[in-house]
Amino acid sequence: AMEKLTRGVLKLKEPITVRGKDTKELAYDFGKLRGGDYVNAMDSDRESRNVFKVTYKQAFTLFAKACAKVNSDLDEVDVMQRLGLADAIEAVQAATVFLVASSRKGEADTSKK
Repeated sequence: AMEKLTRGVLKLKEPITVRGKDTKELAYDFGKLRGGDYVNAMDSDRESRNVFKVTYKQAFTLFAKACAKVNSDLDEVDVMQRLGLADAIEAVQAATVFLVASSRKGEADTSKK
């Protein structure tokens, strides 16, 4: 089940221009992110006070990083600046669902002694 949440393709409602070409979909892979990527995404929202709730900014940053890992023509800044509103909403949802599922799996994998 985690596999389906870890990677995928966001079909864009509003294509973005990448190297002069219209791009209609963006692949992403949260599985390629490292600890530093996660920490940087969480630190992207300095206003966040609740460690148990992911903000939209944190989720969007994490999604942008996950896109940059599998799209050599794009970096996370490109993704964050170019994505249209409806696509950004879906990106935030994908990252939030992944993070919630990951933390639940982590809790299940951690044995209480």
